[in-house]
Amino acid sequence: MALRFACLSRGVCCVLGGWLLSLSVSLTPAAADGWPAAVRALYQIDFNGFNVGTFEFQSQAESESYTLAANARLSILPPAAAATVPIIPVREHHLKGVVDPLSAIMMLSRAASSDPCDRRIPIFDGKERFDLLLSRKGEMRVTEQAPSGQPDVAYVCRVRYLPIAGHKIDSETKFMAANDAIEVALRPVPSANVFVPYQINIPTMAGSATITSKRVEIASPGKPQIAMLY
Repeated sequence: MALRFACLSRGVCCVLGGWLLSLSVSLTPAAADGWPAAVRALYQIDFNGFNVGTFEFQSQAESESYTLAANARLSILPPAAAATVPIIPVREHHLKGVVDPLSAIMMLSRAASSDPCDRRIPIFDGKERFDLLLSRKGEMRVTEQAPSGQPDVAYVCRVRYLPIAGHKIDSETKFMAANDAIEVALRPVPSANVFVPYQINIPTMAGSATITSKRVEIASPGKPQIAMLY
């Protein structure tokens, strides 16, 4: 598994997980059943109102495994490293039951109930251990270039960043932990039985980041391909 961080700020890194990462996840036949055969998505990244890059996500189902890959391309440099500050050490017990950032996207795409916002996701990104706590905030209208046949309303979830270990004890961590304005809008795609991230808003100390879906393509066995263009 290769992992490279590319962050607008540490806050965006924690919540979005700016990665270049690929991995193969083994699934039981029951777990693999029902997942789309392939998903390709392209997102635009804006920071303080300026387009600064893109984020691409791909998944491929083969037999009883799922291959995930993502690539973040940014046109600005990461912020300079801060002065040395204490870091909460990551212990073995912190790593039980966690998922990596890309697997967290998979978790977001499936909900145990009709409310995709009612969940808590435990994440370890190779450096930091944190939870994302989602709760329902409202709905937003989705606008497409051409109708895809999918619902035109997305569920807006409030996202709280809960640092557990591996983080610095500094003002940015405190800001992100107290930040209640982080949002992710999840669009239901009933014909593929998934929710797709439509828009993510992340206020940080350096400014506001917005990740917006530009294209999503979903292929499922025995069903027409779904193409959503924004």
